[in-house]
Amino acid sequence: MKRSGITIVVVLVLVTGCIQQEEEIEYSDFNEDLACIFPLGAPEEVVITSQEEYEKLLEYTSESPECRDFVLPFIDFSETTLLGKHAYGVGCSTTFVRHVYKDTENKKIIYSIVVVEEGNCEMMGMSMNWIKIPKIPPGYTVVFEVCKKQAEIFPLMLFQWWS
Repeated sequence: MKRSGITIVVVLVLVTGCIQQEEEIEYSDFNEDLACIFPLGAPEEVVITSQEEYEKLLEYTSESPECRDFVLPFIDFSETTLLGKHAYGVGCSTTFVRHVYKDTENKKIIYSIVVVEEGNCEMMGMSMNWIKIPKIPPGYTVVFEVCKKQAEIFPLMLFQWWS
C-alpha cells in the first residue's frame, strides 16, 4: 500500500511537471472607452503597441450621433498594450468572459474569450473585447482564442428552486 501511494505521488509530480504553466495577466476592460470604434469595420484581431497604430482606429469610428465628437482616450504605450478581438454570439443574452495568460516558455500572450450564449433568440451580441494589458515583452506573439458556450440555464434554475 505504501509503495502504491509513493508511485501515485511520483506519477503526479512527473505529469504536472510536464504541463505547461501559464501565468494569468491582469487586464483593464476598455470596451466602454472605445465604444465608438465600430467592430464590423475594424480588423478582427488588434494588437496596438504605439500611438500611431492607436490613431488608425479613428478610421473605424461609428457614424452615430453620440460618436460625432469621439476622441481616443489616452494610453501610455511605454507601459501598456491594447488588445482587441471581435467576437459575437447569438441568443437572448450574450456574455463575454475574458482571460489573458502569459506563456513564458513559448513567448506567447494568450487572449482567451468565452462567448456565453443564453436563450433561443436570434438576436446577435457582439464585442470588440478591448482590453489593456501591461506592455508585451519584445519577442512575444499574441494568440487569440474564442470559444462559444451555450448557457446552462435549466440546471441553475433547478438549483435555485431546490435551495
